[in-house]
Amino acid sequence: MARPSVSYQKRRKEIARLEKRREKEARREERKMEKDAGTGGPPIEVVDPADLGLPDLEHLRSEENRLPENIRKRFDPALQAE
Repeated sequence: MARPSVSYQKRRKEIARLEKRREKEARREERKMEKDAGTGGPPIEVVDPADLGLPDLEHLRSEENRLPENIRKRFDPALQAE
């Protein structure tokens, strides 16, 4: 004897999957729009390298902390073209 509720239950599962897929796509589009608008994530000014355990930018930019030219060429594509 067939159970008439089985096809109904399968249809409800299918509808739930479709709704979940639509919601996921909507969230993806929303994140993409936020990313394009620049509103996603913390403001750049708020992020302090010291908060992340990184040295300050002036320290990294100083000449004594720069990599030698021959090593920088391996990692920097702009210098590899030379």
